[in-house]
Formats: sequence, C-alpha cells, structure tokens
Amino acid sequence: MENGSQSRRAVNLFLNSKGGVGKSHHAVLLVQAYQAAGLPVIAIDADATSASFSSFHALGVKRVQLMEGDAINPRVFDDITEEFLTTDANFVIDTGASAFVELNRYLLKNKIPEHVRSADKRLVAHIILTGGSTFRETSANLEAIAGQTPPSVEIVVWINDHFGPVVPAGRRFEDLEIYKGSAGRISAIVHLADHTFSEKDTFGVDVKKMMSAGLSFAEVRESQDFTIMAKARLQLVEREVNGQLSSIIAL
Repeated sequence: MENGSQSRRAVNLFLNSKGGVGKSHHAVLLVQAYQAAGLPVIAIDADATSASFSSFHALGVKRVQLMEGDAINPRVFDDITEEFLTTDANFVIDTGASAFVELNRYLLKNKIPEHVRSADKRLVAHIILTGGSTFRETSANLEAIAGQTPPSVEIVVWINDHFGPVVPAGRRFEDLEIYKGSAGRISAIVHLADHTFSEKDTFGVDVKKMMSAGLSFAEVRESQDFTIMAKARLQLVEREVNGQLSSIIAL
C-alpha cells in the first residue's frame, strides 16, 4: 500500500555510454524497491546488446528493440513515451550503452522532459560512476547529462566500486571535482556496498548466485537452492538497498 500522500510517478532512465558498469543490476534493484514500497512499476529493457534486465522474469520486464544499427528507432521510443505519459505507474528503463548519444539527442529534440513535467511526473536520469580505468568515461556521462538536460531532469548518481574505488580513501564523493561541477543537478547519491569483493566468500557468492540466476529477493526467499544463512544475508542486502532507495522513490 502507498503510505501518506501519493508520490509523483517517476520515469527512471539508466543512461551510460560504457557497457558492463551495472545498469541492469541497479535497474533490477530499483524495480524491487518500488515493489517493496507497494508502488506500481513497469520495467522496460531497451538494451540492444544485452538482455540481462529482462532475464529477471518475476519482475515482468518488457524487452523492446530500440536500436536499428547504430541509430535508435524513434518510433519505438515514441511508443515507450506514450506509455509512460499515460500510465499511472512508475517506469524503470534500462537503455544500452550504444544508445547513449542518440537517445539523449532524441529526448532533447522531442522535448521529452517538458512532456513528462506536463504530465506531472518526474524524469530521473540514473548515471553509474565506476572507478579504475572506467572512471573518466562514466564521469563524462554525468557531465553530459548535467550539462545538456534541463533542470527538471533529476539526476541520481550510483557509485559502483566494482572496478576500483570511485572515491579515494579519506575523501567524500562531495569532495570530488566531478561532484562540484554537477552538484546543483544531483538529487541523490546511492553508494551500495560491493559485497563481491569485500565479502566475496559469503555475501558476494550469494549476490552473484541470485543475480546470475535472474532471481528476485522474493524468489530467493521461496527457493530451496539457497541455505538459511544465504537467505539471511540476502535479506540484509535487500534491507540495505531498499533503505538507500526509499528516499528516491518517495519524492
């Protein structure tokens, strides 16, 4: 059940030009956070090169073919836009790395942010920042979205330390130049623990098994393939995730 006044529905777009940074993984977590909060959510997999998001069958993810060669098919995104403008639900849309530039151009040329705002909904761009050799490209994605989209587009930054720490030891994300340059546009920062490295023999194994099998947290609770301790650890992960995402989905 929805608590208190009804939150504004949101159109959540995961946007990154770098593949393999965790877009599908984080989209899966966001959908489940909406479900856990009792909020209606529709999930769409528009990644041309990977069907990772739509492999989570319990989430009812709809797969669409957005790309035709190196260009997006604008009519396909027209249909997606029609759906999220007229449907009383939140949307989580996983877009592919190859669509980053073209999709951003489509959104601006067709004034999608203005249409979403007129429909009294929120348009949220989710940008994943990764460490190591991928930091520069993912930082450039944040700079592009912050610099090119209108203020009505909210930006959520996900910090993913899988390839190395995004924030140097002893510092905060807010201390980095990439934050200072986009601070006025960033509405939330999500920094989930990377269990695959810090606790790779316990939490890491459990998370990897769940994600590789395309299972939701709810399915794990009913599965006989996970031990009591594995289920307990994944329940802790679920609480951590939903705790961080609760402020994002309730705006």
